[in-house]
Amino acid sequence: GSVIAKMLRKPAWRFLARGSSTMSGFRVSQLVTPERRTMLYYFVNFTSSGAAVAYAGIWFASQGLTSGEIGIVNSLSVFLLLGLNIVVGRIADKARDWRQVIIGGALMSAIVPIGLFFSRGFLPILIVWTCIAVPYAAISPVADAAALRMTRRNGTEFGTIRAFGTVGYMVSNAVTGVLVSAFSGAIFIPFYVGLNLARGVVALWLPKFRAPPVAETVSAVAGPPLAGRLREVMKPWFVLPIFGSAVV
Repeated sequence: GSVIAKMLRKPAWRFLARGSSTMSGFRVSQLVTPERRTMLYYFVNFTSSGAAVAYAGIWFASQGLTSGEIGIVNSLSVFLLLGLNIVVGRIADKARDWRQVIIGGALMSAIVPIGLFFSRGFLPILIVWTCIAVPYAAISPVADAAALRMTRRNGTEFGTIRAFGTVGYMVSNAVTGVLVSAFSGAIFIPFYVGLNLARGVVALWLPKFRAPPVAETVSAVAGPPLAGRLREVMKPWFVLPIFGSAVV
């Protein structure tokens, strides 16, 4: 017993113990990279859009909205975003990190959908739906710019991260159809609200996107990226969503 106690007191054993904890932390950091956290956000972020495209129009009609009123509900947020995107972009540039702006918009668009449970008629639905769509759409360009900057700095692929958004959109689109078929249209609002809440929660786990002021980045060493070439972006994850939107 005393021999073992003396061995445990030796610096080598302390080093091995520290090494074990360091290796454990290393494995965790390799599994939970900034890119993978951003991938998860993109996947969840686009699920609400997939659900809305699949059934929102039908739900509006079930609430007594006319085709003209449904068009106004869908277009008002787009009109407001024409000027708001510039403002949001300036706020993001002045923020300490783009992550703060993304989280703010994600939390706002996560809480407001709860109002759909109490919205009846054209005007209440118009107000709530616009307050959902505006912050959601306003932070999307900020998230794209932040993720693109992060991948350039780390030498990783932005296309892979963005593809998870397309996957989330398609999965949610299909799941919405299955749920409505199984439980009727009454399931749409709880499901849609849940997806928006999930985005707000996942956004809290986003990494910091800005590089340290004095950090040497991969893009600075390797030179300008080659994404400007057309063949660099003509890939399935980019072309298929465009084709699908055109068909719709």
